[in-house]
Amino acid sequence: MVLNNHDQAQIRQYLLGKLDDAEQEKIEERLMVEDDLFDEFEASKDELVEEYCAGDLNRPEREWFASHYLASPEGRERHAFALTIEHMRRRNPEPRTVVTVDRPSFFEWLRQIANVRPWAFGAAASVVLVLFVGYIAIRLIPPRQGQVFEATLTSTPAKRGDGEGPPRTILQVPANTDQLKLRLQLPKPAPAGTRYTAELDDRVNTSAVAVVGSDAQSVTVLIPRKQLPRNWYSVELITTPPSGNVQRLSYPFTVE
Repeated sequence: MVLNNHDQAQIRQYLLGKLDDAEQEKIEERLMVEDDLFDEFEASKDELVEEYCAGDLNRPEREWFASHYLASPEGRERHAFALTIEHMRRRNPEPRTVVTVDRPSFFEWLRQIANVRPWAFGAAASVVLVLFVGYIAIRLIPPRQGQVFEATLTSTPAKRGDGEGPPRTILQVPANTDQLKLRLQLPKPAPAGTRYTAELDDRVNTSAVAVVGSDAQSVTVLIPRKQLPRNWYSVELITTPPSGNVQRLSYPFTVE
C-alpha cells in the first residue's frame, strides 16, 4: 500500500509527540501490521535526527525529541551516527570542480558487448537476471514482525538496593518476544502538560527508556527484550508537572 501525505505527516507528528493518545495508539497498531508504514517510520527517524543535528527543528520540537527519542538507546545510536557522518563530511568536503564524462547508458553498454563479445553479453545478462530475481524476492518476502509483550505495572516507593525490596510483578515473557510494552499506572491523575522521562534500573546500572505514550492515568514505555534477560528490574519514572514539582516513581518487576 502506498502511503499518502497524511500518513507521512502522522508519523512525523508521532515522533515529535504531537498526537493525542487515541491517534498514538492507532499509529502503534498500524506499525505492527503495515510494512510501508513501518518503513516510513524508520526513515522518518533518520530525517528527524538529521534535522535535529542541523538545527532545523523549532525549540519545542527540539526539546521534546531530545528528551524522548534521543534519550532512548536507539536514538542515541542514530544521533551518534549522524554526528559522525557530518564530521566526516566536514573533514572531506566535496571538490568544487566537477569533471563530467560522457558514459554510455546501461542498455548502450549491453548492446556494445553484444556486438563485440557475444559470450560476455550472455554472462552479463545472466548476472542481471540473478540480481533482478534476488531483488524481487527480497521485496516480496515480508520482514519478520517481532512479538510485543504487554503488561501493566503499579508503582511503589522508589528505593534502589540489593535487598528484597517491595513486591515485584512477575512477567512470564515468551521466548519470541522482541519488545516489552509496559503501561505504568500513575498513583493519581496527572495534570495536563506533565512531562515524563523513564529509566531502566537493573540494580547495577540505569539506562534510558523510550516513553511512547501517556494519558492522565498512565504512561507507556517500550523496552527491547534484549535489554531484559531474566533478572530483577525497576522502571524509574520521573514526572514533571507544570508546577515543576518533580516526582520519581518506581515500578519493580521480574522477568522470567
